[in-house]
Amino acid sequence: MKTKNIEENRTKFTTSTDLRIRFNEIDALGIVWHGHYIKYFEDGREAFGKEHNISYLDQKNN
Repeated sequence: MKTKNIEENRTKFTTSTDLRIRFNEIDALGIVWHGHYIKYFEDGREAFGKEHNISYLDQKNN
């Protein structure tokens, strides 16, 4: 079944990474300002590429 195949492939292409939230990225209540999220997404993309052997140029060209 096609749906099952999609689910199986999705789990093959996942990764997780730990990020260190710096003091200057949070407000007085300890909440991360939303403008910093894009940096975290980029960190995740780099970790994904390293884990799955995909370079930045591979991502750009495809």
